[in-house]
Amino acid sequence: MNLHIENFYELNALWAAIMEAKFHDDPDKPEVQGSPLVSNVAERVLELMIEHGPDGLKDFPKFLEIDESSWMFEKVVYQVQMSKSKFESFEEIENYIFEYLRPFSIKSSILKQIYAGT
Repeated sequence: MNLHIENFYELNALWAAIMEAKFHDDPDKPEVQGSPLVSNVAERVLELMIEHGPDGLKDFPKFLEIDESSWMFEKVVYQVQMSKSKFESFEEIENYIFEYLRPFSIKSSILKQIYAGT
């Protein structure tokens, strides 16, 4: 199955829609946020953007790592707080957060600090 994207602007619009669905503060369908299928599509769209976008996007992968200064950090803290009532162990929360964040990532050591502090 193929999806025909006319140009980089359409690809960028698809990326924006996926990011909105994955990281909206008050989603209509929260199950989308942690969906492995949506994460897979996000990774493929990102790969295409890097491959076909402006040269500046070649450096984009280094911005995918989340730390305390990242715009995504507060979303991670919130998701960890909410996950404590859904999952029984840190490992389950860690797996959920890793899936929720894809194509972004966070070091396990930072996630453990968040978990311990919430």
